[in-house]
Amino acid sequence: MFCPHRIGSLGVNDSAKTSGIASRIRNDLTIDTISNFCGGDTFESQDDFVSGKSNVMVATKAFGMGIDKPNVRFTLNVNHSGSLEAYVQEAGRAGRDRKMALSVILYSDCNVREDETNELIPVDFGVHKFFYDGNFIGPEFEKRIMYYLMQCITLFDEKGQRIIDKRGFVTPIKSANTNDEIVSYISFQYPSDDSGKLDSFLTKAGFPPSGGKNKKLKMQQEAYSLCIEKAIYRMCCIGLIEDFTVDYSKKIFRIECRKLHEGGYYANLKTFLSRYFSENRANAEIEKAKTYKGEDEIQKCLEYLIDFVYRSIAVKRKQAINDIESFCKSAVESSANWLEVNEDLKDFLYFYFNSKYARSGFIAPNDELFSLVDDTNKEKSSTLTIYSNICAS
Repeated sequence: MFCPHRIGSLGVNDSAKTSGIASRIRNDLTIDTISNFCGGDTFESQDDFVSGKSNVMVATKAFGMGIDKPNVRFTLNVNHSGSLEAYVQEAGRAGRDRKMALSVILYSDCNVREDETNELIPVDFGVHKFFYDGNFIGPEFEKRIMYYLMQCITLFDEKGQRIIDKRGFVTPIKSANTNDEIVSYISFQYPSDDSGKLDSFLTKAGFPPSGGKNKKLKMQQEAYSLCIEKAIYRMCCIGLIEDFTVDYSKKIFRIECRKLHEGGYYANLKTFLSRYFSENRANAEIEKAKTYKGEDEIQKCLEYLIDFVYRSIAVKRKQAINDIESFCKSAVESSANWLEVNEDLKDFLYFYFNSKYARSGFIAPNDELFSLVDDTNKEKSSTLTIYSNICAS
């Protein structure tokens, strides 16, 4: 059973106020042999399920990577996954032995009202919108946070004492020699002088102050630390930051940097882009990055990176959520019987994956040519007969 949260009513484990799904199954169905898994360093519960000591697993999407348990008979998603790709991967935990397996999505198309926008959105979509809004808080907002960290935030020493005469962790990097290692400490305590100055800084830039109507900018402790951590991660992508650790007791990030040679930040940006592009395309994007505004290589790389994240990754992430929402809606809005709906959903998945990933010369498990690319002559011909034959097979 896949859950969208670690704790709470839609989570694996109990929260302070609400029972989690694992404990409710134990109590309501009187089943003791249940494993639960949310990721992390402890794999005992996952090992119990794989070895057959428990027969039900309640987990987040962290479960299952590298797991090949042959006799799983069903998967159940408490709400739909973040994408059709993720859903197929999760559903694929069952039926590894090639025997009949069942995949179920608990989906609600009931609308709920968003407090901040007064917008009506489906329940399941709202879960993913929450995560999406937390990950993509706006390009200009992210740039402001990064600029503040690099140029304005107070630095601390390893004992947690303020360094009054130093601001921003990029300042010591600029005066360092190539390959010098620089360690900086910045606080994520809220409220604090720095958090107050950041509020003022954002307000002057046209963003509402913390506690305003924009829910994403309500800088409570968790939101404040997450904003800083996200900015740190972005800077890791270009190698400006080599590594960082968190001291939760002092609420301080320890940031490790190394002064790179000229072109070093572009090289790291290219490595990041290679996850998405061919080498030639990545090289072309680096040349484009060099034309972005900025006083130096670091600023140009970060400006390009944020643009890329929102131009490509954010757009595709939102489309992925919309695609699986359409998948679920097509089922609940259908008037056909469940067997016909089941076949329609299979067709939906087939055409979706073929439209995105189809390749020429693909051979199906029955040794027949089964390529939408070849059948349509690379999309030059498209007839109902082609699709009818595919569905019939």
